[in-house]
Amino acid sequence: MIGERKLTRYVFEPEIPGANRTAILFFNGGTFKKGPLTPAQFQQQARYFSMQGIVAICVDYRNGHDDGFVPMQAISDAKSAVHWVRSHAALLGVNPNRIVMCGASAGGYTAVSSIMFKGLNDDESTDCTPNALVIFAAGMDGVDIMGRLFPELLEQATELSPMHNIKLILDYRKIC
Repeated sequence: MIGERKLTRYVFEPEIPGANRTAILFFNGGTFKKGPLTPAQFQQQARYFSMQGIVAICVDYRNGHDDGFVPMQAISDAKSAVHWVRSHAALLGVNPNRIVMCGASAGGYTAVSSIMFKGLNDDESTDCTPNALVIFAAGMDGVDIMGRLFPELLEQATELSPMHNIKLILDYRKIC
């Protein structure tokens, strides 16, 4: 619960109980616009993955429908969703080191930004970084996004732009 807003996670669990499973969190697109939005965009994919033995979660997060919305709130909610899965890994039957975030459009921006920008949620006691990302048509130029949709954030646009904050960090042990 954030203020008056109840954020819901729609969990699609595999039919066969298990442990040490992968979890995939879905972040729907269109979330920077006004209007009724739901995390239902990925429910078909969530059902498919759950039939493959993966715990799939469609994540509700703050968006353009919420009064006073700014993208930093969505990023914080995405981090909190990963934190929640890690904190409830045993209950969900999930390996806390096998969490995937998937997002489209604004949901993709939110997922990518959640791994790039630190300090946007209150609880950093648990690692809020997913182990993998799957991104579709995400807006990576925060300057363009902020300029068009959030002119009040234009001064912060470069620091909120994934494209302007890319850092190449490779762990060769993980890719070899």
